[in-house]
Amino acid sequence: MEKDNDHQFYQVTPRQGQPHIHHIEYRQGLNRIDVSVHGPVPAIPRESLFDRANVLVKIHPFPETHIDNTTSHLPSTKRIIAKTQSLLTDCIIVSSLPGTTFEFTISVITYDLSIFSSIVNGCVLLLLSAGVPMRYTPCSTTSILNSTPHTSHNLPSPFIFHPSDQSVIKPFSLFVVTHTSTNFDEIVMLDMFGDPPRSPTVISDLSKASRPEAERFCLFCRSFVSTLQK
Repeated sequence: MEKDNDHQFYQVTPRQGQPHIHHIEYRQGLNRIDVSVHGPVPAIPRESLFDRANVLVKIHPFPETHIDNTTSHLPSTKRIIAKTQSLLTDCIIVSSLPGTTFEFTISVITYDLSIFSSIVNGCVLLLLSAGVPMRYTPCSTTSILNSTPHTSHNLPSPFIFHPSDQSVIKPFSLFVVTHTSTNFDEIVMLDMFGDPPRSPTVISDLSKASRPEAERFCLFCRSFVSTLQK
């Protein structure tokens, strides 16, 4: 997808919130999620660390079924919560907000194979809109690696980014890769699902192939922030 179309592929709609609550609707391709964050607010005793901010992530249950029986290749909601919570804790400058809590609530409206990276990116855009101090901007993307080449795509790499069900040939591996805005060669989170890759060089190849996608999302983030400052 060309960069000229990024504002169609990535879409953010701010929603009216309440005191200490920021709220957006985020669309990434076919994925549509509703994301809100309550915070920073005083942390609850005995459930928090008071030398830093605490990050909690909740995802409302959604039907974990998928066309063409590809659900087995999707991460569980529990896994998405744990990974997203860990990533947000790492990117937020939590030491600057001791004794507070950020509670993210996510409702999935529509989704495809890229739901994990869409949730990560939606939370990042919400933090940017709320002006929360961050060490870096995570840039997450999803790709698949078909075990059999998909000749109809004629791509320069074997990875298919932002996959749909039509781009899947079973068996396949699904990757969720998150780079940082401060160093696009650095991967801060990598999750793999489905059939494991057989080539020892696949992770290196994936890192190189996913970098332009990460840069693309980061550019969209900058454009989004600039609209907030007008």
